[in-house]
Amino acid sequence: MLLRWILPCLAASVPIAGATSVAAQLDSVLSRLVKNESVANTKRGVEKDTQDDAASLQALLQDNWSAIDQLGQESIPAIASCAISKILFRHGYVDAKTGNYTASEEVNWSTGCWEPAACFVSPETTLQTALLLAIIKVTGSKFSIRSHGHLPNPGFASIDDSGVLIDLRKLSDVSVSDDKSIVSAGAGSTWGDVYDAVDPLGLYAVGTRYLGVGVGGSILGGGIPIIPSLYGLACDNVKNFEVVLGDLTVVNANENEHPDLYKALKGGGSNFGIVTRFDVYTVPLHNIWYKTISLPATAYKQILAAIVDTQNRMEDDSKSGIIIQAAFGVFQITYLYADHVGATPAAFQPIDNLLTKLNGTVSVPATNTTALSFSASVSAPEADGYREAAGVSSLVDLDLYTKVYEYFDTAQYYSNSTGTGMALVIQQYGKAAVEAGNLHGGNLFNLSPVAQNWWDLLVEWANPADGAASHEALFGLVDYINEQSKQAGKFLPYVFPNTADGSQDVMGSYGQDSLARLRAASKKYDPDQVFQTLQNDGWLVNKA
Repeated sequence: MLLRWILPCLAASVPIAGATSVAAQLDSVLSRLVKNESVANTKRGVEKDTQDDAASLQALLQDNWSAIDQLGQESIPAIASCAISKILFRHGYVDAKTGNYTASEEVNWSTGCWEPAACFVSPETTLQTALLLAIIKVTGSKFSIRSHGHLPNPGFASIDDSGVLIDLRKLSDVSVSDDKSIVSAGAGSTWGDVYDAVDPLGLYAVGTRYLGVGVGGSILGGGIPIIPSLYGLACDNVKNFEVVLGDLTVVNANENEHPDLYKALKGGGSNFGIVTRFDVYTVPLHNIWYKTISLPATAYKQILAAIVDTQNRMEDDSKSGIIIQAAFGVFQITYLYADHVGATPAAFQPIDNLLTKLNGTVSVPATNTTALSFSASVSAPEADGYREAAGVSSLVDLDLYTKVYEYFDTAQYYSNSTGTGMALVIQQYGKAAVEAGNLHGGNLFNLSPVAQNWWDLLVEWANPADGAASHEALFGLVDYINEQSKQAGKFLPYVFPNTADGSQDVMGSYGQDSLARLRAASKKYDPDQVFQTLQNDGWLVNKA
């Protein structure tokens, strides 16, 4: 226990040039930030709010100058960082001695990520976010960043008592530009917040299927929408990122300003800074059609043949989308179409034709609705539980699909314990989606413009004792898919971040050229390597 506390202290804090004491360093940062922030925020018309925010923080600094300097000498970085944050952030501060600690700890989707941070600090503005990062930097404390914590990897959006959890949920403002072409979303907003803002306008923002998922983490990891072929991933539809960098400046990253950072942030995670705002293009997608059916997995060969046929047909119809999940003897399939229609679109006929033949059931009848209403229908609250996910990519191939399902059908029964389960998701991603990703500056995923499948594999368990067996079952399936796809010449190296396990080499899966660009962006925009050395965990480029 003692060694864990001492080691972060040895990862030296980073003094801020031109100042000596901790209080003086923070004051220097604030003085620089208010000018920088005023420029960055002028477009939003909140320059006065920024100045008021800075004045309030500077007053707190002045009133507690000696105390902050004394706390800065604390030998345990997390304790120092938390104590100073408690003074400066007040209502946005939570630790084990204050209220709401358990509620702050249990935000993450997976119980395995409920970790006891030394403190949880929730900045309410970009300025406060930068000041919090300054505190962490000068004390040398470990930290993690959380938007809403949907990724089930322990230590990514969670941290134990050796560090600070930067909780971005109060950065939740959402606004639409006067011309309705852009929706600006704070990093702590959810996609439900965003859709609520654009749906009354008859518009959509390309985000995830589920309303409760955070905007921040999903975009920085890609963000899979309901119909990828129309507009690509969520990250492909960002016009501008507002970012707090490791040198404590605030910049806008877009096609004209810092274009290398702009591209790196599309799937590059938290390697370069803390993104506080996303300016996302709105798109004219509002009306959709969808239908959900269930088919008995005993007929898996027929079902998989129909799925492959459908995936190939979807390459000729960019309005089509599909969600396919297999678990415990059932294939649940939802097909979606970007328009109101009267009959099942042709792309889905191979699957739909099996309904009567296999005595399947219609879980949700054909429905003409809106994108928001669809997401609301699939966003029911889930029970707490331990979760682990992994991602694998391959080309579309019936023989491969058949072998994978047969392996999965045995592997999913890895435990007799109540509350354990495994799901196999077939995620279609096609040529049109890849090409759509190149429209706004491109990304660094290095995707092949072909029909492909991003296998989304998930295990869940209720008893902590089942964790090792669950992990073993999950990676047995991962290894099998990779082995079989390589043997068949159907392997694709890409690992989709939003569904990847923490042990997978996500950044390396983009290819050596993309990895080199990510590393270059890290060194350029984080010269002190704050996000590589003090950040608790993640797919960090220095580990790829």
